[in-house]
Amino acid sequence: MEEILEGLNKAQLEAVTSTEGFVRVIAGAGSGKTLTILGKVLYLTKIKKVRPERILLMSYTRKTVEDLNDRLKAIPSSARATTFHKLGLGILTDYEGDRPT
Repeated sequence: MEEILEGLNKAQLEAVTSTEGFVRVIAGAGSGKTLTILGKVLYLTKIKKVRPERILLMSYTRKTVEDLNDRLKAIPSSARATTFHKLGLGILTDYEGDRPT
């Protein structure tokens, strides 16, 4: 965990360690968003003792979700990422009992 946290800048570390209310991170391509998210997962699970299944990671794209899930396995963490659409489909399927058409 220390390796990930050591690689973060001041703003990223603030996002990782902030636990009061919501945290919004606005960042451009290649600025370390994924590293910050991984740091947050590690911080919550290792320091704050949050169960990984209580952490919801979402993205708009499958590619980003696949990348996040690959990196989460490498940490290792049982937290998993999903797309907004897959989460919504799962909720609707659970509610209706069948996958909606």
